[in-house]
Amino acid sequence: MLEYYRQYCHFIRKGINTDIVKSMTEGKAVIIEGCGLDLELIVRRTTQDECLSPKLNTSLSSQKIQGSYLETSQNQYEIVLPDLPEFSAMAEQLSKIDQSKAFIVPLQLTVTREEHCQMLQQRRKMTEESLDKFQCIQSYLDKNSQIQTRLQVSSVSSTVQQIQDLVLSKIENSPLRHEI
Repeated sequence: MLEYYRQYCHFIRKGINTDIVKSMTEGKAVIIEGCGLDLELIVRRTTQDECLSPKLNTSLSSQKIQGSYLETSQNQYEIVLPDLPEFSAMAEQLSKIDQSKAFIVPLQLTVTREEHCQMLQQRRKMTEESLDKFQCIQSYLDKNSQIQTRLQVSSVSSTVQQIQDLVLSKIENSPLRHEI
């Protein structure tokens, strides 16, 4: 599982490079967030200032978070890329950028197992409510529909084939088929 996740993170790292470079060359702020971000593929600590930690407990007040980052004026982190051939062109581009004035704040938010379970339960409840709404709308639309094709989730290609067959049949049986 972790090997697949690492591959996914490498893929994401390639994708965000343009945003990072644009931000650093134009001096604009950028927030990059998501579960596919492995901080080791993005930033490296340049100093060992103990008041800065890439992992923060979410119970810390925003005052403590802001204070610990804003009290220092020098850059504590730099943007990096994995030392792999597919990143070489990006690494060359990144090496030409002066990062000394960049303000980089890497945060990794974590939740407890219990909080994660609560989030999943809330999501499951939302999914069930959404499903009920979707089915209600679909039932309403079914009453007025002349032609229906059931989507086979397990085989989307067969559903696409059915739709193509249906459209071709309608074209062939159309009085206007000679004009098409």
